[in-house]
Amino acid sequence: NDDVGQAVRRYPQRFVGFAATCLAWGKRNRDELTRCFDELGHRGIKVHSAYEDLPLRDLRGLPAYEEGLAAIREFAHERGCPVLCHGHLTPDVARKYPDAKFLHAHAGGVRSAAHSFADCPNVHFDTASSGTLRGNIEYFVGHGLGDRVLFGTDMPYANPAMRLGQVVGSRLTDEQLAPILGGNADRLLGAS
Repeated sequence: NDDVGQAVRRYPQRFVGFAATCLAWGKRNRDELTRCFDELGHRGIKVHSAYEDLPLRDLRGLPAYEEGLAAIREFAHERGCPVLCHGHLTPDVARKYPDAKFLHAHAGGVRSAAHSFADCPNVHFDTASSGTLRGNIEYFVGHGLGDRVLFGTDMPYANPAMRLGQVVGSRLTDEQLAPILGGNADRLLGAS
């Protein structure tokens, strides 16, 4: 978090910081998020089970884990900030925290996400998915979710040129692509 904060301070026009915490910290997540936002200039949160000492399946149901998720969600709801979620999001959660801006990671490859979260305007979808099939991005746009789809690369795990090709190679018009390739992210992160 400190390294990301330094990059944001040095290149504020190029980077937006997302704070990473550890769900097993429980309520202490709030303290770290407050520090990251208020002192380091972060504007988003990334929740990923890979940051934990135990696999996600071993954390579910543990009091600290549940307290950690609640602390992160409450913070995001209060601050109205985005939370990049990897498997910690359901429609019920999105509805419970309507002022949080959830970003469903890798949803570009999961068409069912378009239906599950269609009535959750605070849930957005990124295109970075190893399973993005031809037509998936058009599917989201065709279901009225084009203003909630964001281009994502999943760097350093994937080549960003390939990810960009999946989006620009779709059958969408330039007007439909512009929000996906930057406009939606600008709006979500408060840049426009």
